[in-house]
Amino acid sequence: MSGQVNRAIVLCENWQDKMIMLEEVFGKGIEKDSARQQYDFLQRGINRISKGASPDEKLVLDMVRKTVTKLEKQLFPNPFLRALHKFKSAVFDKPLQAVRLEKLKTENIASLKETLGGLGLKSDKINLERLLDYEGAKAAVELTSPWGTNNYKVKVNFEMEPSGRYQTQSFTGTLKDALNPANTRSFTFDVELGINAREAANLLQGRAVLKYFPVEDNKMASKWLQLDFQHLTSEGKPQLKESPADHEFNLKQQVSAIAEALNKPELVSLRALNGLEEGNQISLKQVNGPTYYFAADPLNKQIMMLNDKRKPITLHQLKKQADIALKPQQGKSQLSSKQMDKKKQQDQSRGIV
Repeated sequence: MSGQVNRAIVLCENWQDKMIMLEEVFGKGIEKDSARQQYDFLQRGINRISKGASPDEKLVLDMVRKTVTKLEKQLFPNPFLRALHKFKSAVFDKPLQAVRLEKLKTENIASLKETLGGLGLKSDKINLERLLDYEGAKAAVELTSPWGTNNYKVKVNFEMEPSGRYQTQSFTGTLKDALNPANTRSFTFDVELGINAREAANLLQGRAVLKYFPVEDNKMASKWLQLDFQHLTSEGKPQLKESPADHEFNLKQQVSAIAEALNKPELVSLRALNGLEEGNQISLKQVNGPTYYFAADPLNKQIMMLNDKRKPITLHQLKKQADIALKPQQGKSQLSSKQMDKKKQQDQSRGIV
């Protein structure tokens, strides 16, 4: 949450939201019946915000205090009882509330940082203590480039539970296209999906990610996740498609067929297959030739193949180009073989074995 957010204004807005909710249930004209709830809500808010309040927040808090004073006189018309209530609030309630809030914040921040770490974000560089104000029902923290690049940003979205703790609900990944801003891609991923920030970047580039999840009898199943940028929602957003692993798309079989056609067994190495499952591109560098790229594309039931200019290429085209690129190297090998035979004949004529 931005440091410019006025927490005192948020406090007032939160009470208004609660009043709207109560009126929807009990009807209009419940202000008198809800006076005590309003008093307690605003007083606790004043106690939370007063310490470290900005000048603008102090300005709004002064107005809130006037409302609280009116409610206090309404609830405690007897001056003596009102004085006793103020004494109890200042000596017992306010300090106890501060201790409980500090304990809640400390435990909650530690839990949130653990969640962010699981998303692949460096939580030690995120000052959640400053960014979360514990007033708004929702909060968001924007992070620039987890890996030192400026074209990828992540915004983590938090929601407050009834207990007063924030929970990480989702994060929004945005991949910018500096050359063509209209091609900028963005999508919000629920934390429950188990997708980390790097996998989200791969998904935003159109590649697929294989995720594992528990099923019955302590077994694990897997499914492919891939963003469909061809069939957008009514809001113009891509759809996150799911497809069972090995259902009409068997990664190892497809890669094995390519590896066999190109005579490149390294394509089916465990490292290469794991990379594809994580949504990465794997590269194949031809000797004296260009580099080709491969990525899983279960939506289209294929392995996506790109040339050195990152343009789609067929296996037939790739094999043909690979054969051409290998010819100079093969010629060199044949020349070396002839030289070796000639040297062997010379050695034998000299009696060298």
